[in-house]
Amino acid sequence: MLKFDGMSLKEIDQDKFKDELRQRFVENGLSPKQSNKIHIELRAGSVCAVMRGPTNVLSTVGSIDPSKLHVMGCVPKAMAWLAEQALSLGQDLAGGAATAMSKGAVAFAAGAAGVVGAASAALGAADSAEHDAAAKAAQQAAAQKEEEKRKSEEQARKAEKEKQIAEEAKAAEDASKAAEAEAAAKAAEEEATRKTQEEEARKKEEEAKAAEDAKAAEAARLVEEETAAKAAQEETARKAEEEQSRKAEEERKAAEEARAAEEAAKAAEEQAARKAEEERVAAEEEARKVEADAKAAEEAKAAEEAAQKAEEEQARKAEEERKAAEEAKTAEEAAKFAEEEAAQKAEEERIAAEEGARKAEEEAKAAEEAAATKAAEEEAARKAEEERIAAEEAKRHEEQAKAVEEQAAAKAAVGEAAR
Repeated sequence: MLKFDGMSLKEIDQDKFKDELRQRFVENGLSPKQSNKIHIELRAGSVCAVMRGPTNVLSTVGSIDPSKLHVMGCVPKAMAWLAEQALSLGQDLAGGAATAMSKGAVAFAAGAAGVVGAASAALGAADSAEHDAAAKAAQQAAAQKEEEKRKSEEQARKAEKEKQIAEEAKAAEDASKAAEAEAAAKAAEEEATRKTQEEEARKKEEEAKAAEDAKAAEAARLVEEETAAKAAQEETARKAEEEQSRKAEEERKAAEEARAAEEAAKAAEEQAARKAEEERVAAEEEARKVEADAKAAEEAKAAEEAAQKAEEEQARKAEEERKAAEEAKTAEEAAKFAEEEAAQKAEEERIAAEEGARKAEEEAKAAEEAAATKAAEEEAARKAEEERIAAEEAKRHEEQAKAVEEQAAAKAAVGEAAR
């Protein structure tokens, strides 16, 4: 027994106290298995720790210095109570004949206390009691006749002692039964511990299986989520592909419309070029007429010079004809200029048409990227309007050339009339 003074049984956590005491046993030589075999009962009176268990384990506990078994900061007193009981029993046996039962009681009491030294002392006392009893029996046999009264008293004392020994034997037997009951209880406790451990192992196995099942379920969920995500990605990719196909179709239509606009622009350009060519041919024809008229005027002037007698009149007429020729030449140059201007305008219009075609092509490319066909149509309309304006400008130049030619013809007619 260990007594912890200064502590109250009601104020401590008993389970924690027992666990810490067992830990001190392990720290001082016992194995965890041996420590678990010790049954610890806590009793009041400060705190008294009564221990039961296998004799060898309790003997080992009895050899530990109590100062090393401090629990919750308190150092216990030495294990003395059961040892004192064993020594007292041994001293009582020394006064009479010892029996095997009394020796067993002494050994049990000393062993239960876990004090090896006390057990040895008690057994030694029992052996001495045997020798003393034999010596006393010899003395009683030698002095039987002389001290009958004393023998009777001694026999009475002996009977009393035997009765006491019988009672002690019974007590030892009871103690043995108690030990057996305690051993049975310990076995039952160990069996309960084993079942508890098996139950804990089974629970751990079930928990492990549940964890594995949860892990498998989680894996299945992840696979399902991954499959759903993959399906969503495929659906997104399919929609993106359809959208891309739709955009490609729209771009193709826009490109076709742009090509149509380009072809229309080219047709307008070709038409403008044809008109410019026709105007140029007409201007050349008018210039040839002016030149023919100029030649006729010169011939008329020569005839007039030969026919007229008055040199001054002829000179004046010649001067007038020269002026008329110069005006005709000017008209011819104006016609050529108009022709060149018309050709230049036609070239500018062609360049503008090419520029329009290039811009239309660029706009077609932009339309392919942005699917914007309306801008291309408006640009084509604008180009058509510019070409119309260019055609009107060419027509205006043609009219101006005709006016110049008519003016030259009028002057030539005036000169001819004057001649």
